[in-house]
Amino acid sequence: NDRLKKLFKNVEDIIMSPEARNTVLKPIIHPDDFEEFCKNSLHENVMKNLSEKGVYTVSYRAIENGKLVNYQSRYAIDPQNPRRIIIGLHETK
Repeated sequence: NDRLKKLFKNVEDIIMSPEARNTVLKPIIHPDDFEEFCKNSLHENVMKNLSEKGVYTVSYRAIENGKLVNYQSRYAIDPQNPRRIIIGLHETK
């Protein structure tokens, strides 16, 4: 989904801001997954899981054109610059 990919280019800004979460993500993320998605995607949770596991994934459902689509966000530390986090987004079945 191009809309989600564009949003996730600035994911930290969105996740860190309660206003942005509610205005940008709430209409997209399935209502049953929204709170858990926000909790799991908080910077401190991402960093904790990355330090423990090296890679961290968050699964959730999105609503696209009235249809339910499963997604997974994957977080990893950039091996060339450990101060950066790489975030990938892909559709799952």
